[in-house]
Amino acid sequence: MSKITSPSTEYMLQSSWDNCSTMRGHFVPYFCFALLIAVSSLNGHAQESGTKAVQDTWYGELDAVSRVFRFIIKSRAANADEVIAELTSLDEGGAKFKLDDVVIDGKQFKFTLKSTNATYQSQLSFDGRTATGNWSQRGAKLDLVFEKRDKAPQDAPDEIWLGTLNAGIQKLDIQVRVSIRSWW
Repeated sequence: MSKITSPSTEYMLQSSWDNCSTMRGHFVPYFCFALLIAVSSLNGHAQESGTKAVQDTWYGELDAVSRVFRFIIKSRAANADEVIAELTSLDEGGAKFKLDDVVIDGKQFKFTLKSTNATYQSQLSFDGRTATGNWSQRGAKLDLVFEKRDKAPQDAPDEIWLGTLNAGIQKLDIQVRVSIRSWW
């Protein structure tokens, strides 16, 4: 504790303390109430930051014979029993789809995509970083492997080619995005 050497400051502090002491019946309950509010708000903040949901990023490529779809799934635990997840289809203009009935436990990774009547069911690897399973949609069942990634891959093309397609009765401007996948 620092010592106050100025007599006027010492008097002001002593005087203030005396005033508080005389109002002790009024001052202490308010002080205790303010202290209780401050401590409980700090405790709530510590609990929030201690249980902050971890977001996982999964990447997979679905070979649908006629084309390949690249998917990114971002998932996080909403609470002990619920996982919230969203699928981004890089090859469909970055379209985002809410996933339903998501289960990611120590053994399996599965979800339903109600908006397109698709389901995914898989088994997780021993380390929990690879999900090997099947994508089912409109009677087709296709293999799909998701890998947990530290961050989502960037969807930036290496080159963009512009041109015009002569379609007989009209000319169409086209754009082709070229990506070299060696960076995956």
